[in-house]
Amino acid sequence: ENPVPEAVAVINAFNAYQPIWIADFHHQGTYVTDEGDSVTSSILWPRNPDVLPEVVDLSKQLCLVIYDHMQQFGYSTVTLYPGGTYAGIGRNGYGLAGAGSILVELKGGIGQKQSGMIIKHAYEQMWSILQATADGSLYDVDPDRSDEIPPRGSFYYKQLPPGEEEPE
Repeated sequence: ENPVPEAVAVINAFNAYQPIWIADFHHQGTYVTDEGDSVTSSILWPRNPDVLPEVVDLSKQLCLVIYDHMQQFGYSTVTLYPGGTYAGIGRNGYGLAGAGSILVELKGGIGQKQSGMIIKHAYEQMWSILQATADGSLYDVDPDRSDEIPPRGSFYYKQLPPGEEEPE
């Protein structure tokens, strides 16, 4: 039994409506690519080996819709989140339940000046997958293109405190 009210509410809604996919938005801190570009978001699909291949493919298609859509914006750098296979993680758990499932980690650790840009970024990502689902173009995306999404890069901080490691 999950003691977190937010998680219980999402699980209850998931069970009541049985959506074909679910998107989980969070903040990940601030990262930069190896080229020095500021990462505005990182995305990932289920990685648990027991998630059905067709569910993984749908999840990859969702990620690619976001990735492709965001390329038009000069302020956007979308990368691949380095997540694991644990079944209790949202994207893996909902994938195991049979729904396409993605994690979207938005740039965090930002000040007021960048918050509007990140809100616009999240809006564009959400709208892109809703639109692609509604018009059917989601299902035309080749999930094998998921290897085009570049790795996230390094945690950006002027200097990490002694003994601390880069967060995941």
